[in-house]
Amino acid sequence: MDMENMGNFGESLGLNMWMGVVPASEILPAISFVHVSDTRARTQDGSIGGKANFWELIVVANSYASAQQEADKIRNVDNGKSAFYKTFHVNSEQLLLPDEGDSIVRIAMDIKTT
Repeated sequence: MDMENMGNFGESLGLNMWMGVVPASEILPAISFVHVSDTRARTQDGSIGGKANFWELIVVANSYASAQQEADKIRNVDNGKSAFYKTFHVNSEQLLLPDEGDSIVRIAMDIKTT
């Protein structure tokens, strides 16, 4: 797992990244990231190819507009390359609705990197 790469990747985009959870005392917006799994691709003949990592990123913000602005930074690098990853794909995303009385907005994003 390249947890440090994901943190550095986020910082290179101007994102405030935290492994695991965003601390309650942190100034928002911020993004938490968790490594979900990795896999090695197999070709038709059974040989093992490259490795892919799967991540969950959660954008945490005080408003919907702020959450969207941070998520846009991630969307803008979808299907791209960087100094940290050969490929970066946004596989899916979902708005996590706040509980009644909660002003925090969250957007969950599933990411695949190689």
